[in-house]
Amino acid sequence: MMKSKRIVALCAFSIACLAFAACGKISEKEVEAFEGVEDFHLALNAETPDYLEGVTIKFDDGSVGVPTVDASKVKLGEVGKYEIKYLYESFERTAEVYVYGTPVFKAGEAVVTDAYTLEYTVAQAEADKSLFGMVKAYDSFGAPLQISAGEDSENFTGDAGEFSVKLSAVDRVGNRASVSYGAKVYGSPVFKAGPTAVQNGATLTCGYKEAKENASFSGLVKAFDTFGEELEVTLKGGSEAFDGSYGQFDVTYQTKDLLNNEAEIVVKVKVTEDELTPTAENISFDLADENAVCNVELKGAEDFELYVGEERVLSSKYELTSDGVELDGNWLKDLADGTVVRLETEHGYCEFTVSIKEEKPFNFTLSGMNNYMFRMAEDAVINKLPAVKGHQDFALSYKVCRENGSDVNSYRIDVSEQGIAVTQADGSKLTRGRYALTVSAAKGERKEEKTVVFSVLDDKEYYKVFASGDNEQAGDKFLYHRGACSLLFEELDATTYGVSGAYKYKVAAGFNTWDKRLQFLPELYTGGLQLKNYNKLTFDLFVTEGNPSFPFCIVNEQYLPFGINEKATGSAVDKAAVEANVWYTVTVDLSGVNKADKELVLCLADETDAACAMLLRNFVFDDNLCSYASGGTITDASRFSKTDANVDLGVVNLDKNVYGSPAALRYLSKAGDTDGAKLEFNTSLIGQGKYNLGNYLTYSFEMYIVKNIPQQMSFGFDKGGFNMPSMFADGGVKDADGRAVGAVSELTAEKWYKITLDISGVTDSAFLSMYFVANGSENVELYLRNFSFKGIDLRGDSAEDVKYFQYDGGSAMTYDAEANALRFTNTGEASTWDSRLQFLSDLYKTSFNMNKFSTVTFDIFVESGRPSFPFYLFADQYRQMAFTDSATGEAVEKTNVTNGKWYTVSLEVGFVSEDGKELFICFNDKDKNDPALSVLLKNFTFIKK
Repeated sequence: MMKSKRIVALCAFSIACLAFAACGKISEKEVEAFEGVEDFHLALNAETPDYLEGVTIKFDDGSVGVPTVDASKVKLGEVGKYEIKYLYESFERTAEVYVYGTPVFKAGEAVVTDAYTLEYTVAQAEADKSLFGMVKAYDSFGAPLQISAGEDSENFTGDAGEFSVKLSAVDRVGNRASVSYGAKVYGSPVFKAGPTAVQNGATLTCGYKEAKENASFSGLVKAFDTFGEELEVTLKGGSEAFDGSYGQFDVTYQTKDLLNNEAEIVVKVKVTEDELTPTAENISFDLADENAVCNVELKGAEDFELYVGEERVLSSKYELTSDGVELDGNWLKDLADGTVVRLETEHGYCEFTVSIKEEKPFNFTLSGMNNYMFRMAEDAVINKLPAVKGHQDFALSYKVCRENGSDVNSYRIDVSEQGIAVTQADGSKLTRGRYALTVSAAKGERKEEKTVVFSVLDDKEYYKVFASGDNEQAGDKFLYHRGACSLLFEELDATTYGVSGAYKYKVAAGFNTWDKRLQFLPELYTGGLQLKNYNKLTFDLFVTEGNPSFPFCIVNEQYLPFGINEKATGSAVDKAAVEANVWYTVTVDLSGVNKADKELVLCLADETDAACAMLLRNFVFDDNLCSYASGGTITDASRFSKTDANVDLGVVNLDKNVYGSPAALRYLSKAGDTDGAKLEFNTSLIGQGKYNLGNYLTYSFEMYIVKNIPQQMSFGFDKGGFNMPSMFADGGVKDADGRAVGAVSELTAEKWYKITLDISGVTDSAFLSMYFVANGSENVELYLRNFSFKGIDLRGDSAEDVKYFQYDGGSAMTYDAEANALRFTNTGEASTWDSRLQFLSDLYKTSFNMNKFSTVTFDIFVESGRPSFPFYLFADQYRQMAFTDSATGEAVEKTNVTNGKWYTVSLEVGFVSEDGKELFICFNDKDKNDPALSVLLKNFTFIKK
């Protein structure tokens, strides 16, 4: 207040002086000094001070005056240093005004606030127990201030940790400042494995996967400072790294915190097996094997590698399969016996030992080489070589002889990339017969052999067995639409399929039925394949994919009956019930084909069928017209005609264990039918000439009476004037034990009987009818099977065949069961004519009518005597017999026929044109004094013109 009054007075005085000056000049005095000028120290926002209080001007005359003051730059609301000026005329003097804010605390250049944390090492804290020796207090103008610690400020206690420090300071104008900060005292860092502290010398465990991913073990432990902050961990030089093996490794870890507190520990890291460690069994690899499989458990691992020592095995040398790890034999064969192989996954490794042996048989196969067939006019070349498998070192050699023969030096064998060519020793083609090709593998004294057979056939034989499926030979004889189908030979696993090979026929979807057809090459039909010469075609079928519907078999526009039987059981199967992965036999009835050059088409899949595939093999054309109907195939029923609605006929499947066969024809004659229960052969088949009864000697079949005995059984012929003998005469009906049955009344139910009828006197045009007449009140149900004719190709395998021959005194004919042939003997005392052999004269107008045939053949084996075979004749037409070696097919002069060997005799009879001409065969020549004779005879065959 006093300074304010002084300012007012000073202002009044100044105005008076100015007024005086205006009236007259002020006396000149010199300013000697400004006195009382000092700096001002003010708190922020203090009241404006009296800047002139105590300030005067001293003149040189000793007088005193008062200056003016300029304080316009001073800002009391802002901390800072401001200049004020004291003025008198041209004289001035300055002073400073300091405006102070709150004092500050600093640690070095850092301002210490309540949020500040001060870090100490233990040593530093020991030297500054109050924990604020590094803190300074300053006023607003940097002047240091005295610091006072609060009563509750914490001092260092000797242990690392965090402490609360409270300080205060007052500046010269009374501004007080306080701060409460944290002081962290850092001790030595600690190491941990998970939550557990790791001490020096500890042993740590490490999984294989972790060790493999972190070979240095750097991530196995972590380091933390006193306050839990993670620190960087380094490995000290000389620490052991993971080498891929289980075991212990010495590792030294180092770290330091932000205050450079250092720590170090030495530990043992143990890499061990665990539940994820793979396992493997030792293997024994025989050089005969292609590969070897090691049983392993990868324990969930997704990948693995193999090592031998430090060398990694190329992944191309092994493969993981469902059975284990398959090891390439090409790699195994070069390993030493007892080599240890390591299998390594991301979880661990295991080891297995490989034993190398050579104990198994030589591993070579003749797969796809068996049952080759060659025509006599072509070269015999098996266009396939033995397949050598495994890794053995052996040599192959070859030899050929006739099957069951010993003529190994009679043939030449040439082996090339094209296959195995076999000729006679002189280079000529092989003769008719069946041959054995033996392939031998040898190494040192060890030798092993395998054999396949092949055949050289005449045209009739060659086309009969068309495609066995044991080799690829017949694959090019089929014709098919190459867009819709494919046909390739395929070798098969015999343990899975039961056979070693077949043709795989694949049919695509989206094509019409005709495009899916399978047929034989047309040129075959102009060669030796004449369908009219055959009774049926059979082949085996195995569906591997899809569900084919087998729509039809056709010859031109003639649809053929066909049936399907399960191969294993023989049971008849409806084509809609054919299952995959089962072998079936398909039978195509060719008996209705009666013209040459007809072509067979098999349609095994319909246009609505999806894609399918099947295995085909054993295509056989059956020319045995004597076998009329087995009774077990669906097609068999079509070979009969039933003449009454009261007769049912069809195929029925049977229990083979009970009935001895899997199927038969079921014949049912209904009760009350005493006249119409007639069963006939299909008249269209008889009429076309295939089943002319005049061609046969006997007719037989088997019959099983299910329950009721027929009232009567009889047989009849519609023409020919042949008087049918009683079926019960001469043992015509026999039970399963071979006992003859004398009458219908002696028949019993639930029993098989064989009925054989002598029809040697029946004419060509006769039709046979069979009557099984039912009782008046009960049905008669029969099972019928194995309908067959015995032709005039007398096999000589039955005592019944003797009755078809006649001869004069001094000669005899018997059946030799041991030789399974007929024996004809002659005393040598009778004339040449009286020594002749001929068929029964009554037969020459029926079964043995020679004008039907071009050739008659039979086989002969001379047991004793020296027959000169003078001739055979028809009346006065003399002819000479032709001989061939039955084993080789080579022609032999009759003078060179020797005892103890089979020969085939051929008699040309095509020149005979009249009915009833009788054939006479003379073996001994009386004029040449031929001695007593004993010969075996069999296989009488009559070849039609």
